[in-house]
Amino acid sequence: MDLRFLKNKEINRELWDKGIASSHHPLIYAESWYLDICSPDWSAIVDVDYGFLFPLPVNRSIGLSLVMQPLFVQQLGIFSKEVPYPMTLIDTLQKICYPVVNLNGNSSMMVGSAKQRSENLPGIPEYNSTKGVISQLGRSVRLKENCILPLTSTYEQLAVNFSDNCRRNLKISKQKSFGTGPCNSSDQFIDFTKKHLNYSISDKDLRLLKGIVDEALQRSCGFIISCDNSKGEPLAMAFFLNKYGRLTFLSGSSSLQGLEYRSMFAIIDNVIREYAGTGIILDFEGSDLSGVRRFYEGFGSQKEYYPAFENHLLLRLWNLFRRVKKQHKKSGVRLSFNISNYLCNKNR
Repeated sequence: MDLRFLKNKEINRELWDKGIASSHHPLIYAESWYLDICSPDWSAIVDVDYGFLFPLPVNRSIGLSLVMQPLFVQQLGIFSKEVPYPMTLIDTLQKICYPVVNLNGNSSMMVGSAKQRSENLPGIPEYNSTKGVISQLGRSVRLKENCILPLTSTYEQLAVNFSDNCRRNLKISKQKSFGTGPCNSSDQFIDFTKKHLNYSISDKDLRLLKGIVDEALQRSCGFIISCDNSKGEPLAMAFFLNKYGRLTFLSGSSSLQGLEYRSMFAIIDNVIREYAGTGIILDFEGSDLSGVRRFYEGFGSQKEYYPAFENHLLLRLWNLFRRVKKQHKKSGVRLSFNISNYLCNKNR
């Protein structure tokens, strides 16, 4: 396979999006418009006819170009018409010319039965055979967990798998919440998110989220759902991406009253009711947090695994440099270095 490294301006957006759409495991994160928002300087490794695609989200900081997993992008990796072989992944990783890499692949890169994945991760032969060779390249690979719910059955059949805790919370939400329905205002969603999100988020990241929401609404590949009280005031709001047979729960938050009324349970239940029997996959997009994961598992979600790659040594050095730079910044001492051009030229 003739693989080439392309800079951002060298990438044919039309061929790229056609290649993503025709791949065996397309994801909206990898479409050019989505990458343009989340990582404006993204580059890629492609073959001649764009039948093999590997996006590289590039972030530039203190004179150094880094490949770092962007916010609001859970999975990237290889997109091709056929399931990639382990050696194809290794050949691709050798083409990455950036000195620091912290990048998630996608679940299609982890072949093997669901039983193997859930019961015996080290027993996945493809994972083990690839892991050793990748380590020799100065990179490490580990598995991350995602929660998904295939909506292949009727709602009644899906609801059988709801946990007792989930059922109790749904009962509370039905008693307290007035109604759940669509919202077409990204401004209202962002304002609500800024006010009620239970973790700190910068204005820059909020603008990034708004850019995604606006473009997805414009392209009819995303929607906002709001759960309101009797006064029509939102108790909880959530945004979902919707493309390639996958509903991705990208962002959601609840007010204090919404938490009390379990309003996010009502939103997820509403989505499951509406799309039950369609075969669409509800992708909860996480989570490593036990409390959040329990919420997803309460709806009967399944585990899905995807790989994460990084330059283990250089990433540690990079993190060390950032800490040192932060300390010296207070004293007025400026630290900078740039080795990315050297490494790129060396590997091309």
